[in-house]
Amino acid sequence: LAFSVVAPQQILHASRNIVEFVGKDLDSVLNQPLSSLFEPSELQQINALIAVLQEQPTASCTISRLLDDVSVDLMLHAYQSDAMFVLEMEHHEGPQQEAHLADLLLQTQQTMLRTDAYFETEKYFSLLVQLVRSLTAYDSVMVYRFDSHWNGEIIAQSRVESAPSYLGMHFPASDIPVQARRLYTTNLVRVITDVNANPVPITPELNPLTGQPLDLTYSALRSLSPIHIEYLRNIGVHASMVISLMQDDRLWGLIACHHLSPKPASMGMREAATFLSR
Repeated sequence: LAFSVVAPQQILHASRNIVEFVGKDLDSVLNQPLSSLFEPSELQQINALIAVLQEQPTASCTISRLLDDVSVDLMLHAYQSDAMFVLEMEHHEGPQQEAHLADLLLQTQQTMLRTDAYFETEKYFSLLVQLVRSLTAYDSVMVYRFDSHWNGEIIAQSRVESAPSYLGMHFPASDIPVQARRLYTTNLVRVITDVNANPVPITPELNPLTGQPLDLTYSALRSLSPIHIEYLRNIGVHASMVISLMQDDRLWGLIACHHLSPKPASMGMREAATFLSR
């Protein structure tokens, strides 16, 4: 959902599958106030997210709501896009999975802080990919380092036996073009759940007030370019998560996580990945 900043927070964009999350179809949602979709307690949580956006680019929380008399847990991801707020929703994995993830993240953090491996780059990143694979359960986790001309090299990898080895391989700068590197700089975690999934369009395509498409720079759920999707298919990858590694506000490298079958990444997993990036 994308809605106006000013009251009554009129909804200007919605995805075509919106009925799965709010119980109303697209025609019943567009141009309506946000208050027509959420209970007062839910609106209070959403407005709290909006307040957080004054200090940081994104914010998230969990809400529970009734859909067809069934309680449904939803993860909410909010960000500002030009003169609008965007609210993304997805079904929540459940508190048990998130609690397990929090435990694993704490173990990862403690291990990285205790180790003396950070004095040696190769040793540090070899440990990091092992820990990230334990945390995320992707089939392959790699560290991709850029050189001064934006060519890349895989300097560490942890993988299951069936995943191919890319350790030591070099890739030309054209593999990750300028616009993609810019997105990796502003959005630290990018996820593809299933390369064969059908993208869900956002309606309308252009903002009725500005005539411009919705800026999805900070989206957690946007589809990636068809060229990149085809690239992943060609190397047998069905799902991926990419975590940016920054140094002095410049893109230093990436942690690339690949999976050989479709794999969802919850909002909690993405937040954990963002923490690892930072």
